[in-house]
Amino acid sequence: MQQIGRALSSTLDLDKLLERIMAEVTRIMRAERSTLFLIDRRRKEIWSKVAQGSELKEIRLPLGQGIAGWVAQNKKLVRIDDAYGDERFDRSFDKRSGYQTRTIMCGPVFDSRKKMLGVIQVLNKDGGAFDEADEAMLHALASQIAVAIENATLYRLLEGTKVELERANHELDVLYQLERQLTRVRDVEQVLDTIIDTAMRAMGAEAGSILLIDEGTGELYFKSALGEKGEEVKKLRLKPGEGVVGYVAKTGEPVLVNDPRKDRRHEKKIAKKLHFTARSIACAPLVSEGAVLGAFELINKLDGSSFDAVDLKLLTLLAGQAARMITEAKRTAVQEKEERMRTIGQALSGVIHDFRSPMTVISGYTEMIAAEESLGRRKEMAEAVSGQVQHMNAMVGELLAFARGENAIYKRKVYMNKFVEDLKALFGAETATRRAELAVYCRYDGVAMFDPTKIKRVLTNLVRNALEALDGAPGKVTVTVEAQGVDLVFSVRDTGPGVPEGIESKLFESFVTSGKVGGTGLGLAVCKRIVEDHGGQISYSSRQGRGTLFQFNLSKAAL
Repeated sequence: MQQIGRALSSTLDLDKLLERIMAEVTRIMRAERSTLFLIDRRRKEIWSKVAQGSELKEIRLPLGQGIAGWVAQNKKLVRIDDAYGDERFDRSFDKRSGYQTRTIMCGPVFDSRKKMLGVIQVLNKDGGAFDEADEAMLHALASQIAVAIENATLYRLLEGTKVELERANHELDVLYQLERQLTRVRDVEQVLDTIIDTAMRAMGAEAGSILLIDEGTGELYFKSALGEKGEEVKKLRLKPGEGVVGYVAKTGEPVLVNDPRKDRRHEKKIAKKLHFTARSIACAPLVSEGAVLGAFELINKLDGSSFDAVDLKLLTLLAGQAARMITEAKRTAVQEKEERMRTIGQALSGVIHDFRSPMTVISGYTEMIAAEESLGRRKEMAEAVSGQVQHMNAMVGELLAFARGENAIYKRKVYMNKFVEDLKALFGAETATRRAELAVYCRYDGVAMFDPTKIKRVLTNLVRNALEALDGAPGKVTVTVEAQGVDLVFSVRDTGPGVPEGIESKLFESFVTSGKVGGTGLGLAVCKRIVEDHGGQISYSSRQGRGTLFQFNLSKAAL
């Protein structure tokens, strides 16, 4: 991105600027070629402004034709792993040039008001297909290109006089420096503070603030404010349309007010309340995807002069940056929430799936307690039932902790002899009504570091699967715990029929099942996730009619 930034500041000639930027795009994306297509709205076409390699100097396509035309028409980024397998791909260019297109990534380029400027297309990534990381990078590069086009256009408008040229250079430098700063900032509050600070320094303003529209009430609230009264201002809210910022947020029009005392839009009560006199105001709307989110306001030039039209243009550009950041932050928050809900749903499915084992144990011991005359034996069974209830509570606790964003793995010191005794009690009722024999061996009696609740879930799933594989027939399931070097190795072996053909390669994927009644296909996927969360690996070996062995290790175990 630094090279892109240097290209941005190296020239203000649009053709040269885009040529240099696209050269950097090709290098950064590890692509063979990259092309920027600009939109010709009058002719309803896209045409290439920058082309590399042996491509034509000018390529024109109707909107909707080819991958680039489809992106221009639908305003969506696409990644294609097999160009010739996509019906949208236009093969005519390859036929004419002899070039072989394999993989494509193509995305839209929007300006600060979300108006599409064109599309950027990269072909044939070195080493394979484009991925999600490439997609994120292309979004960032498209933003840089949009800034380059807007700034170069702004320069052309101002190049008539020496003063205007100097201001354009200054604006480009401001935007470049802002881009550099924003790459190091992730929190939206810090992003907005950075944008306000940049604007204040660039235009010599005394104070600055960004106000957003409350979607519920329509009121304006101060999302960020810098200057002498910054902290006091943040406590205020403005009614819809109130003040200069309210007018801008309502109309979507940027304004200059260089004598606030005579402007009816200026809210004098707020100035009086804050003991702050406004002498000059520049205000631009925050516009993203066609919607006005709020307003960006600067107050008072430090040198006593007034804001001018060039200041307002730069402020509008910076307001566009802020609006994009706010929209992206909202979108990210929604995506994170949706992803968390999906993951919680998967986790809940896993917990419900794993509830079957302790419920089976509780059911078995309950029937045995009813028939047991020995008080001591009944007490032992009651303690086993209580242990299973605690196990279920622990699983619910894990899900709630995950929902709160807490770490799902809680490693602690585990005494292996006690852990294995708990396993024997846990598995006791599993074989009470089966003809299978279950044996548990501990060949390491030291101490290890792992999450015992989670590892019990893994072993319970594996043992239950092994017993179900026997399908009521006589057989044996053997559980072994032993140390191998610095690792702790757990093994579950059965004498069943082996893993069914057809699912061997995807055994650990979610919702893969051999067709057993009531199976969800989640058990082994849960096992794999838990083991990998511990930094370990799980594997299996199986022979038809000879049984199956599942084995996993806990890496970096404290032995």
